[in-house]
Amino acid sequence: MIALMRRSILFLKAQRGEVMLVLTRKNGESIRIGDDIEITIVASKNDQVKIGIKAPNHVEVYRKEIYDQITKENQHASKDIGAMLGFLKKK
Repeated sequence: MIALMRRSILFLKAQRGEVMLVLTRKNGESIRIGDDIEITIVASKNDQVKIGIKAPNHVEVYRKEIYDQITKENQHASKDIGAMLGFLKKK
């Protein structure tokens, strides 16, 4: 089991002060996160990888660029609400 785990774990990589676990997987192989999230490599071709994600309904799954956009829009909206509340308090 440990030999298999060593073969699957490529290396730990520092990126912007964060540590990233880098794994090697082939088509059809999976990765588990906790007890209820499974990521499967569905297909890979050239520089594209298709993944399948099984997760409970309460777990929100987004592509990173979409998540970043949602976060940015939420921050912008909260600033607008803060300004509006400040305006209303003055009256």
